Amino acid sequence: GAVREFLLEEWRFDRVYGAAIVDTGRDLGDELGRTAEARGVQGAVAGAARGAREAGRALGWAQTGLVRSYAIVIVVGAAVMGLIVILAVQ
Repeated sequence: GAVREFLLEEWRFDRVYGAAIVDTGRDLGDELGRTAEARGVQGAVAGAARGAREAGRALGWAQTGLVRSYAIVIVVGAAVMGLIVILAVQ
């Protein structure tokens, strides 16, 4: 009868859990995927791309194409990093 069927269905725990937790979580995820994804994630990616483009424009003057200019920047940068390490250790 009804009691046997109820017990065989394990007190309908799976149905209740599915409706209360799984379906609600899926619906929330779908909604956040539509709204937060479009505004937050895609906005952050677009902002990072815009920032990289602007940084490239701002630093364009430094691109001379001369290897010796790049080598000097590397050497000076290494010297500055070395100085920072030396000062940090002391």
